[in-house]
Amino acid sequence: MEQNLQKGQTPFDGKLNDELRMHLRNKRLQMGLPYERLAEVFGVDWSTIRKWECGPTKRCSIPMRQKLMDFLNGKYDKELSEENDDNSSTYANELPGEVLHCMERIRTTYQLLHYRPDLRESLLGDIEKITTEMLQNMIDRKKN
Repeated sequence: MEQNLQKGQTPFDGKLNDELRMHLRNKRLQMGLPYERLAEVFGVDWSTIRKWECGPTKRCSIPMRQKLMDFLNGKYDKELSEENDDNSSTYANELPGEVLHCMERIRTTYQLLHYRPDLRESLLGDIEKITTEMLQNMIDRKKN
């Protein structure tokens, strides 16, 4: 897909198909960018980026089409990578995209629960419980 995007053989009509959504999400996660940071690049709300990646948005607006293609084709890579090196840890480069996506979902859920500290606490407790159980299961399997 990236090759087709770079060659520009087919003009981008703004339709957000599954392949484009996956490419956008993978690139954002590989660069270690939260929705909010990429949203700053596009000048939109973070939820717009999330909707582009996950739905329900079917198309991006005409002014956003070129910015989206520029991002996917690497126009902002150097600038964003330099910022990322200065502002974040390098764990994003060491983890698979699936793990980063899961972490992003937890982060977003935690932020959405800003006005519900009781639910935030419950979320953190559930995450702790699940990860502890998973690790114990892996240790038990290794022993057997």
